[in-house]
Amino acid sequence: MTIVILHSEDALGPPADPVLAQIAGALERAGHEAAFQVVLPDVVALATALRGAEPELVVNLAEAFDGKSALESNVAALLNLLDLRYTGSSPAGLMLAGDKALSKKVLSFHGVRSPQFATVHRGDVEWAGDLTFPLIVKPPQEDASIGITHASVVNNVQELLEQMGEVQGRFHQPPLVEQFIDGREFYVGVIGNADARALPPLEMDFTDFPTDRPRIASWAAKWGEQGAERVPSTRARALSCRRIWLPSSMSNCGRRRSTPSARSASATMHASTCA
Repeated sequence: MTIVILHSEDALGPPADPVLAQIAGALERAGHEAAFQVVLPDVVALATALRGAEPELVVNLAEAFDGKSALESNVAALLNLLDLRYTGSSPAGLMLAGDKALSKKVLSFHGVRSPQFATVHRGDVEWAGDLTFPLIVKPPQEDASIGITHASVVNNVQELLEQMGEVQGRFHQPPLVEQFIDGREFYVGVIGNADARALPPLEMDFTDFPTDRPRIASWAAKWGEQGAERVPSTRARALSCRRIWLPSSMSNCGRRRSTPSARSASATMHASTCA
């Protein structure tokens, strides 16, 4: 079988994302022919390249289009238009999981608890829960903790307004304001469709985290070069998360983040474009 591994340009590094070689190696060992295709910023050129490769399957690892993570779902939509079989979630699932505020409303409808929140756009409150400080301010349509720093956790009105202005000015998105819950961080992969099953969970280990910073998976904690916020390791734990999978329009594979604590239980979902 001819299989194209479709990936974003930043996966080439440096350093290169090791997942690319790992997937290609696994496919080749299984007797398939693997090729790589970067997500080109020109949609016509990308469509032409995909048609020319004539893949029987596309492993969709794309996490952005033209450097914009909010356009991730459009890559899957293009694969639909080209009538190509691909791994990962549909455009609908990616759009839903890519909008934190919308996904929280869907979870609430299905009785899945998540932190109280509010969204504010151009001075108008679009949605407001019963909030008390501390709060955390996020760009609702970004991925990989982009736009989240230790300053995102706010303890008073002045800090709240500053962070809301930062999100609006930098990302041009209505900020998502959530109740901050101090607790443990779990990540659970899910694979499958109607028969979806959870993979062994990972827990972020904050043992060596600076004590003067809120324990959050900020961009620096996830991707920093062993900086002050770098979280050193993960631990496996048992956790069930199949409940949020079927109502979320996601398919094939994805990830759930959970932050249980004595005060509340947090759940967010992420539709991964993975194999």
